Amino acid sequence: MSSSRPRVAILHLGKSGAGPEIARRLAHSLHSRGQLAGIVMARSEHRETWPPGVPVLSIRTYDSALSASLGAFRFPVLMRHFHDFLRSTEADVVVTSMPALWQAPFAATAKAMGIPYVASVHDVEMHLGEKSWIAAAAVGLESRLASSFVFYSGESARLAQGLRRYRGKKRISVRHGPLVDVSSIPRAYSESDLFKIGIVGRIHQYKGVELGVDAVDELRSRGVSCSLEVWGSGDPEILERLRDRDGIELHEGWIDDDQLAEIVQRFDVLLIPYLEASQSGVVSLAQSVGLPVVVTPVGALPEQVGETSCGVIADSVDAGAIADALLTLANDAERRVSLGENGRRALLPGGIYSWDRAVDSILAEMNFARPRRLVFTVSTPETAYAFLRGQLRFLAERGYAPTLITSDDGSVSDWAKAERAQFHAVPILREPSIKQDLRALVAIFAGLVRFRPWGIVFGTPKASLLSSVSAYFARVPKRVYLVHGLRYEGLAGWRQRVLMGVEWLNCMLATHVVCVSPSVRDRLVADKLCRDDKAVVLGFGSPNGVDGQRFHTASSAAKFELRHQHQIPTHHVVTAFVGRINPDKGYPVLGALANHIGQQDRDITLVVAGPAEGGEAIRAEMDLLESSDSCRVLGPVRAVEDVYALADILILPTAREGLPTVVIEAGASGLPVVASAVTGCVDAVIPGETGTLVVSNDPVEWVKAIRGQMDDLAAGSINREGIRSSVLARFDEGVVLRGWLEFLSDL
Repeated sequence: MSSSRPRVAILHLGKSGAGPEIARRLAHSLHSRGQLAGIVMARSEHRETWPPGVPVLSIRTYDSALSASLGAFRFPVLMRHFHDFLRSTEADVVVTSMPALWQAPFAATAKAMGIPYVASVHDVEMHLGEKSWIAAAAVGLESRLASSFVFYSGESARLAQGLRRYRGKKRISVRHGPLVDVSSIPRAYSESDLFKIGIVGRIHQYKGVELGVDAVDELRSRGVSCSLEVWGSGDPEILERLRDRDGIELHEGWIDDDQLAEIVQRFDVLLIPYLEASQSGVVSLAQSVGLPVVVTPVGALPEQVGETSCGVIADSVDAGAIADALLTLANDAERRVSLGENGRRALLPGGIYSWDRAVDSILAEMNFARPRRLVFTVSTPETAYAFLRGQLRFLAERGYAPTLITSDDGSVSDWAKAERAQFHAVPILREPSIKQDLRALVAIFAGLVRFRPWGIVFGTPKASLLSSVSAYFARVPKRVYLVHGLRYEGLAGWRQRVLMGVEWLNCMLATHVVCVSPSVRDRLVADKLCRDDKAVVLGFGSPNGVDGQRFHTASSAAKFELRHQHQIPTHHVVTAFVGRINPDKGYPVLGALANHIGQQDRDITLVVAGPAEGGEAIRAEMDLLESSDSCRVLGPVRAVEDVYALADILILPTAREGLPTVVIEAGASGLPVVASAVTGCVDAVIPGETGTLVVSNDPVEWVKAIRGQMDDLAAGSINREGIRSSVLARFDEGVVLRGWLEFLSDL
């Protein structure tokens, strides 16, 4: 889960220089912590040196100005690959190792996805001799798109304060780690009369190589026996002049990474006579092998050398001052060993210039973790109120950014805001409507494309079908189908086949299927609508659990007051039905039961709470219930806990369920339950402990089951606190929500 341990994608599209090596070492450090999401790199033959088993997106870049220009036509395809790579690896942040010509479009893609893009800055401004408007434009655009910057010295971060491109963005200062493997043993020096000096790296005007040659000539004029080797490639004019200089051994050409350590081992000191600098990877190269350095007092070079005591800093940028600095080491082999060892120790694991310390600083300075945007879609706000209350806030407080997609009833927006969730209104009808359903499909798809969520959870029938299709084509990485129940149960013919087809499609398009109860899962798998290994139940089930504080055993005083309010005799046994009144909820049983009670069991009162759904048959049945002296019809009730408080027993004559919320709520209120022995109910009711299951729809059987519970109540054998404890142990809100959090964290 991306909260305190963000997953980092490393990006570098250069194929030469220090960039690939810095990227590789950052990646290894992150990989050792389990925080490396993946690597985006220019296609290279050295892939085996990267951390094993880590996703890699290899980009074919360019070898010339022409291929760089023509390759730009591939950007749309490359950005699609990059987008999919970041989504699939669940990267929370992109960190570069060095600027590169093609990286700006990648920064734009990350920004569009809401993923922080952290650009590494080695040179705050371009150096002398490196003025290229194309490179400057590319680096400038990447900088404008970046959300923050990593500077490889404190001096560089300070210099950036006055530059427009870095203003208003996080600036992180770290130390430049080694570019080659650090020697595990101290460097040993042999006594020699010849003082061997080396200059290594790119040969450009700002590198001051000719100034370094002048300084060595000055050193020789003072009687010091010394040699100078210059290794590298670069400016042809400077190289031409160096060829004409006496007293130097010039090795022209690009130096491969695996040659660097071997080359610098030849010297007694590494000279870095820069005219200007940010910081230098050559300093860390010398430190890696325990070699002391002499540097000019420019940029961050004094910082690098001073913090590690790995060399001598010249007093000024001129040949005489550099010669003075070299002279302090020329005849003091013991000091050279000491300074070199200081530098080597600074790069060892835990040292102030190790890559682990650099990564520590990056992760500590800025919280890169992005909340995972998680979309929930339901058909109606009422479903959200019933099944998502508390869950959205719970997830928002634990690193997720929940978004609710449902119809707008005028109140759901404020409700979602209180739940710390974003709300997106999409009218979704419960009943089929081709025109409106197509509009809803397009609207959900557009919302998913705009939100770019990490995952989506869809659960109600109509919303599930629209969401599964939309999420699949919007390429949402995690698509969770929450199976609340199976609507095809109890149907036959083409209607059943259509609904079974919808269930199959939802399961097929989802990446994960969560069933609200074991019996729902068993039926779904038995009907071959979902693979056995794909359908799961979290804990004992339930989409959201029950609030044990809201639903609790009522006091005698509260029960008396509520019964008085509804004109129910205090000595009556109150059996309550809570829920939507429709054919699926067994409304014929309610009418027959009320009639039977009215004729034969006058010490029972039936309380019916919930909205009536359906046509004339339902309305006629409700009229009969309302006219019965043994029945109280309350209609839709918001405070259902009051219904449980006045009741003694809950009844649920239903044709099918997923996991009946009312049974769990009643159990948390200490009520025994008499329910149909159907899918869902068999998971919520434990016969003999929390209630009774009835196989038949015969009202006589239901009265018999109710009478059995009444006898147990009269005998004092029903332990209301025991019922409550049993239900809360399985379905308490905290238990269920922690199960959901664990499930989502493991995706």
